[in-house]
Amino acid sequence: MTGYTESLAQWLVSQPPVSQVHLLDKAGNAMLDIIACMFAGCQTKEAQICLAVSEQWGTVPEEQGSWVWGTNKYLPPANAAFVNATAAHVLDFDDNFIAGFTHATAVLAPALFALADQRRCAGIAVLDAYLFGLELQASIGGLVNPEHYRRGWHATATVGTIGTAGACARLLGLDVTKTLSALSIASSLASGSKKQFGSMLKPVHAGIAAKHAVEATLLAEQGLTADQEPLTGKWGFADLFSDIDPTKIVPNHSFDLPLAIEEHGLHVKRFPCCGSTHRALDAIEDIRKRHSFYAEDIDSVEISVSVIEAENLRYIHPRNVREARFSMHYCVARYLMDGDLNLANMCESAVSDSGLDTLIDRIIMLPQAQTKVSNPSVLPITSPAKTNNANLPGSVVLVLRLNDGITLSAEVFAAKGSKDNPLSPKELDKKFYDCTRHLLKPSNADKVLDVIRSIQSAADFKEISTRLNLMIQ
Repeated sequence: MTGYTESLAQWLVSQPPVSQVHLLDKAGNAMLDIIACMFAGCQTKEAQICLAVSEQWGTVPEEQGSWVWGTNKYLPPANAAFVNATAAHVLDFDDNFIAGFTHATAVLAPALFALADQRRCAGIAVLDAYLFGLELQASIGGLVNPEHYRRGWHATATVGTIGTAGACARLLGLDVTKTLSALSIASSLASGSKKQFGSMLKPVHAGIAAKHAVEATLLAEQGLTADQEPLTGKWGFADLFSDIDPTKIVPNHSFDLPLAIEEHGLHVKRFPCCGSTHRALDAIEDIRKRHSFYAEDIDSVEISVSVIEAENLRYIHPRNVREARFSMHYCVARYLMDGDLNLANMCESAVSDSGLDTLIDRIIMLPQAQTKVSNPSVLPITSPAKTNNANLPGSVVLVLRLNDGITLSAEVFAAKGSKDNPLSPKELDKKFYDCTRHLLKPSNADKVLDVIRSIQSAADFKEISTRLNLMIQ
């Protein structure tokens, strides 16, 4: 009987290119968002350290290498993917993919860009491989999650590595045997603990995953082989990384439409912080649409979240901006104080503002609590429709009590930016301008947007990267 991993490899090789315009457009929007995040993160300390180390391993001429986005540097593909994926993830502004419990695009896009840049692949081939990479992350993530994630594995660094290797194999047109080897090699390179949330290393997980995915694919392309069933069976990925009974896994992949990008969608972020905070911030916005108040009017804030979300948000009084991205207390307090949470106020000086401490101390996060409001002055809140995605933790309930006795509440099921509550084209463009403000002249921003939107029609991806490189110099 065909094994689980072989069935994935056969499917990757046998499926025709994606031709549905609406799916390619969704992939193109994901590329626009992640490129904005890469440009925003390319000058951070984490990305610069990764670049400096990668340069010690050796640079290459433009025609032989892959562009390090936001710089004038070119590196071998695996190293370029390493730097660019770190930059994409470092501000935690990149999308979430709930089907895989991953930051899918932050790993997939930099790996595919790096290979496409060097191999001069067509832009539509990049979008096609990206869509199949999402399918793989959904399939492999569905095999091991939510237990895998609950145990503390950072699925971006584990599931993301394997799924991205498969996407890279499809981009390069590897046969079934070599695609299977790429997936198997990647499974031995997959690692990363959520213990690193709030540290400098956390975003580098995405860089390592992208680098390993490219390396696994190139090793397989050259003929390196590995175990034929790395994902299931005794000592397989599912056995070691989750609680799945390996004897009960049956390969059964039809992969009919809708694809994962349509069925599950991406959560495109409008705040540069952990996605576990976003529904609470949306709830505050909902309340503010119906009742006017100031931060000083607040007596207390109670936020009911899932255990998974609470465990991601370990920091009450964060010591730096990295910890602040994983602090419900800081993000909510800053949003209440400033009326927004953006790149400008998610910075070290804002985090060190001691004036926020009093408000933080009035915020309570309740894992799995059912917050009940008995005060008759509660204002009704209309929530976005419930998501049908069983992997998404229930809802977030936020109860805000004011000093005058009024209690306000909101319940949010689907975060703004998710499939059921998407960002508008105007909101996506605004995010791009905010992310690239430090790098692009205002006169160039629209031109850069036009180039990125032309990926689907580009015959040679290096034309895209070269044009963008010239625009930011």
